[in-house]
Amino acid sequence: MLTGPASSASPRLGAQHAHGRPVWPLLSRQRCARTSNPHARLSVDDTVNGVSPFPGPSNLTESIELSPLVTTPLLSVYGWRCLHDTAELRAERRYASPVLTLIRNGVSEVHSEGRTSLIDPTCASYRPAGIPYSTTHPFGCGDEGYNIVLAPEVASEILGSCGLAEDGRARIGPLPAGVYLRQLLTLDGLSKGERSESPTLALEEALLNLVRDFLSGRDRPASRTAPARKDTHAEHHETVERARKFLSFDLQRPLGLAEVAAAAHTSPYHLCRVFRRLQGDSVHGYRNRLRLRKALHDMVTTRRSLTELAFELGYSSHSHFTAAFRKEFGLGPADARRLYGKRGRCVG
Repeated sequence: MLTGPASSASPRLGAQHAHGRPVWPLLSRQRCARTSNPHARLSVDDTVNGVSPFPGPSNLTESIELSPLVTTPLLSVYGWRCLHDTAELRAERRYASPVLTLIRNGVSEVHSEGRTSLIDPTCASYRPAGIPYSTTHPFGCGDEGYNIVLAPEVASEILGSCGLAEDGRARIGPLPAGVYLRQLLTLDGLSKGERSESPTLALEEALLNLVRDFLSGRDRPASRTAPARKDTHAEHHETVERARKFLSFDLQRPLGLAEVAAAAHTSPYHLCRVFRRLQGDSVHGYRNRLRLRKALHDMVTTRRSLTELAFELGYSSHSHFTAAFRKEFGLGPADARRLYGKRGRCVG
């Protein structure tokens, strides 16, 4: 799911619905203290032919839950969670400012510029202002994450520092494990109301570095050059997206390569070749990353045992799960849970 807050020149919270009514309920005093306006309300100005795809508070609150977390002159951050797959949520819309979307949990599909891309916790999406897109949910709603909304001049400078042109293209790509873990620690802290330990200076620096690391591909697995022919590349993209969608459906069930290839409408060998070329990882490696990020999400939001989580996600033993987790994130699952707790968050 992707959506954006109201902003014409720079990202900010506090705009109202076109009819003069605030789109979202008044925020609590504690949460509003994290924005520049103590009476901030959250609005959305994505447009469909100049009209908000969410025509009123009642329709909007049936589709999505938004939580404004912080706003500064450089950026705004808010959390989101899709509630129901309504027509308003599926409508074409566009951002008013550049946005980096990070997925915490769940899966959705983004349709834009004649292409469909699966969005899950292993990847992130950067979308410039004004590019139309729509979203659907192949496995139902419940996906959640964060949007970092950038002031246009900030986005322009970051793109330039990464050697990227301001070509108006959306960028969807793998999210390195270290960046994902930083996202969880930094942004979950904001959503829990723990702003006192993150002064504005440190917070802005951390979030801008996070955006830069994604756009620059820092720590991202290397991938081979894509095929030169545009039609071949599009065909390979569709093949890989079908495989990703199939792999995301049930993380516990054992799968064979032939089964995944059949779902992707290709041969096992061809799938292995194009998947690694476009994803920078093997089919098995991608699915393992999905399982581990699901495990990280569940273990810091519930009190379930690590052994229970390991078996639920298809690992043969606690030790196998621990080894895979440590390889992905650089620390063991028990250490990650303790770190999450030390940062002031409540598990469960």
